Amino acid sequence: MSATAMTALTTLAGFGLAYAAARLLLACASLRPARPQARPAVLLARAVAPTLVASIVSTALILPAFLLFEPAHDGERAGVVLTALAVLGGAQIGAAAVRAIRMLRFARTVTSAWGVHARPLPHEPWGLPAYAVDAGFPVVAVAGFFRPRLFVDRRVLTVCSPAELAAIAAHERAHVECRDNLRRLLVGACEGPRSRAAAAWRHAAEHAADARAAESSERAVDLAAALVKIARLAPGRPLETAALSTIHDGGSLEARIQRLLAVDRPAAVRAPRSVIWLAAAPAAFAILLQGRAMLAWTHAAVELLVRYLP
Repeated sequence: MSATAMTALTTLAGFGLAYAAARLLLACASLRPARPQARPAVLLARAVAPTLVASIVSTALILPAFLLFEPAHDGERAGVVLTALAVLGGAQIGAAAVRAIRMLRFARTVTSAWGVHARPLPHEPWGLPAYAVDAGFPVVAVAGFFRPRLFVDRRVLTVCSPAELAAIAAHERAHVECRDNLRRLLVGACEGPRSRAAAAWRHAAEHAADARAAESSERAVDLAAALVKIARLAPGRPLETAALSTIHDGGSLEARIQRLLAVDRPAAVRAPRSVIWLAAAPAAFAILLQGRAMLAWTHAAVELLVRYLP
């Protein structure tokens, strides 16, 4: 087998092995945040960590190690285990790419359809470019990563009072400030937009946006009233918006109302530093391992596995 083929195969196999190991470790770990507002960050870390760790191991260690030290022609052959790991790694990479592309296409298709007859709304109370649309569903949705736009169904504008619309606007701005659409794309790409992990993250993100928007008891009551009115307008079948941040995609309406109206409602908090370090530590560790000696050791270790694995 040529050096190029062996490099590609071992890189994919390293991705597959690291991905499977990370999934196993996370399955055994218990990461439960003390505050509900920290749940989206923890769920994001759980969803993205296996792919992130596998990407770092394969591209920062195995790939450069084999590019530097793999002989041009050494007559090695890939065994069954190495090939199976490579297939697992390639399948996960391909699946994540396909999911991301489908989510982006879906979001673009939906927002393009909404934008045909969209009417711009005043800057206040929305605080970002907002448009009134006829979506056929009482939708309030943020689209876009870096230049977010807000789409509001005309029926929502009709039935909600100015105070309730201001509460809705605060909820959507909370999504924008947290870049929830980008996080939604990452979770959907890694786990699947219709997976239980993605649904759990979406529900947690909506609850966290509720908490950040409800800066006072009055605002909490207004947001709760708006949620009830939107729910009454919605038909039995929900709108498919897995690629967009939508106010109705928060799980149990009763649970959201109870949280908003609770007397001892916890204050909104930022993501815990432990979650930030959880995401940053693998990248920092990979940078430290970029020495030539470590790459040589990595190549030798993988070579042993290639030689003795069936």
